[in-house]
Amino acid sequence: MRWWLLAALSLLGSSCSRRDTAAVSASSTPPRASSAVAPAPSASAAAVGLTLTPREPGFSTAKGRLGQHEWHVARIDLRRARLGIRALESRKLSDSLDAPRLSMAVNGGFFDRDFSASGLLLTGGTKLAEPRRGGGSGILTVHDSRAELYARDDVLPPNLDFAVQCGPRLIERDGSVGIHRNDEKRAARTVACIRDAGRTLDLLIVFTPELPGDGPTLFELSRRLSTPLVAGDDSGCGSALNLDGGPSTGMIVRAAPELRYDPVGPVPFALVVETQGGA
Repeated sequence: MRWWLLAALSLLGSSCSRRDTAAVSASSTPPRASSAVAPAPSASAAAVGLTLTPREPGFSTAKGRLGQHEWHVARIDLRRARLGIRALESRKLSDSLDAPRLSMAVNGGFFDRDFSASGLLLTGGTKLAEPRRGGGSGILTVHDSRAELYARDDVLPPNLDFAVQCGPRLIERDGSVGIHRNDEKRAARTVACIRDAGRTLDLLIVFTPELPGDGPTLFELSRRLSTPLVAGDDSGCGSALNLDGGPSTGMIVRAAPELRYDPVGPVPFALVVETQGGA
């Protein structure tokens, strides 16, 4: 096994692994309260938001510090953009935007040690990998320019345009927080946040700049996503899914190089965005 794979697998966080953190998701029986549970965000902390910068029609970005973590956010109007999955033979996220029509990319989906997908991957209506129990507790889908979050065992609608399985579900379909205890496992994270009844999707990463590989726990992240993130928002995510993390976390935005965050481990699949301005 090569050195970089060993290093990637040894870092903290839910990354590069079929192991799902569904044990702390809403599908699990909520454990008894303990001193490990973090307090809810204060009203003053929730009121502080990032500022969006328009990049293309239907595509804006934001970058900033909220508390101890750095946040990079891309807000996408799905009526003006398409999501897709790209297989990366090089295992480098930096190779995901070699087509000029593509505007951004993040890592997406768990994978096995042989770099095969651990769960469902579907792009342009074509299934690249089948759903699997170890692939994560949630499935992000897009159909008719609308994103939805499903539980792993839900019956999915036919004729989907896009789907990626990962987990855990951070904000459930009903808007409730999906993580009920703090396991104290900290890592950089990649997240899909559904807004505006599925017409808007935020793709974001969050990490601790001073500590490579560090970031919020899943519990802390879910609580923060339940509150407004961007200035002017009147609510948090309608639903949200963790898209892997730790050494896999990465983001590249063609129009905003300052948002670039390179993974420290291999990335065999990238979630890419094609916008009108990227054509």
